[in-house]
Amino acid sequence: MNIVLPIAGCFYTESLIFEINAIFAALFHIPLQLAAHVALANTSTFFYFIAVGVNVTCTTYIGISAGKNQPIAAVKYAKIGIGIMVLILIIEEFFFFIFRDAWSKAFGHDSELQSELLFLHTIYMILLVPDSLQNPFMGILKPLNKGGSALKSYGVIYYLFGLPFTYFLAFKLELWTVGLWIGFLVSVFINDLSLVYIMVRTDWKKEIEDIFDRENQNS
Repeated sequence: MNIVLPIAGCFYTESLIFEINAIFAALFHIPLQLAAHVALANTSTFFYFIAVGVNVTCTTYIGISAGKNQPIAAVKYAKIGIGIMVLILIIEEFFFFIFRDAWSKAFGHDSELQSELLFLHTIYMILLVPDSLQNPFMGILKPLNKGGSALKSYGVIYYLFGLPFTYFLAFKLELWTVGLWIGFLVSVFINDLSLVYIMVRTDWKKEIEDIFDRENQNS
């Protein structure tokens, strides 16, 4: 349970942010802004679950390496996982940029909505990078038994910092949907830095040896 709950908590805390932002968008009482948010949220879900696949792959291969007490192999798979995510990102960014006009028109013929979506498109192209990369980062930390540290990062950055900051941008500065996504972008970027810090500070050899020893004791 000490391993499973933090991992589940990381997914839950990030997913809940999307729901809270949807509530914020509804509280604008501006149909155009709500429509723009829903359109971008649906788009981000498509890209996010591609990255989740990389997350699961990293966890699987690094977990197998940890079970065999092979820290060098674990590091290799971590680098491969991040490299694959970067390659996927390049492809995603290329096609999302090329088809930006078609994407904005797919959600309706309202010219004002299309203009709003094209502006949000620029923000999301930036957000797509850290939002995707946090998945292999999490996929790496989970089998290293660092889910607890990651969960603290998610909780502090997304909720203690991210939500008030997003609320300020969206409501106080009246940036509305743009404020929601800029706030989320800043939160994800800071959280990525935190996850990288946890990875760098982790003693991979020691953590993997501890995992290997526990597995042998339980077998």
